[in-house]
Amino acid sequence: ELANPPKLSGDLMKSEDQDVVPSSPFPTGGTIPEAPDLLYIQFGARVKQLDAKTYNHNLRIQIYGLTQQVYDQDKYHLICKSDSEPFEMSKANGRRYEFTGPHKHRLLTYTIHVDYLGWEELRGENFGETLIVVRDERGEIIAYNGSNNWMYKILDKLDKLPVGAWLDKTGTRVHPTSPKVTKASGVGWL
Repeated sequence: ELANPPKLSGDLMKSEDQDVVPSSPFPTGGTIPEAPDLLYIQFGARVKQLDAKTYNHNLRIQIYGLTQQVYDQDKYHLICKSDSEPFEMSKANGRRYEFTGPHKHRLLTYTIHVDYLGWEELRGENFGETLIVVRDERGEIIAYNGSNNWMYKILDKLDKLPVGAWLDKTGTRVHPTSPKVTKASGVGWL
């Protein structure tokens, strides 16, 4: 049975709550940021067996979630790495299993208006990529589904990175890109 696992399909489940932080009524000077948008995301996965094969071994779901930096679209932030409890695909559970990660993850996006130049800058993070992996009790991958294939290709690196790490598409750990220093930002030092 271990050498011949059942065919599985895995789908991402994602719940979102949005909130807005009220902006300050006090003038801030040259750059006036709009009230930030807060998005709270909770990741989950649904796995179902596509055949009626008997399989009496434990499986485990792993969920990886990344956000993408608005200012530099080539930088990703690992915000979720969740593992399910072991489970079996049986007739009792309809050969289906759902898992929801224990944490809600916060994404912040805001716009800075540069009044005297007449332009805006968007800052923060957007929802990026996800990967769902199903492993057997030996740790072998028997199914996966991702929003993009590059995450599966760097899975060994994702496993080693801590939650909160920034990375690029090669899995190399990087720092988020800082905004460029401008006269409008009011920052005159590096």
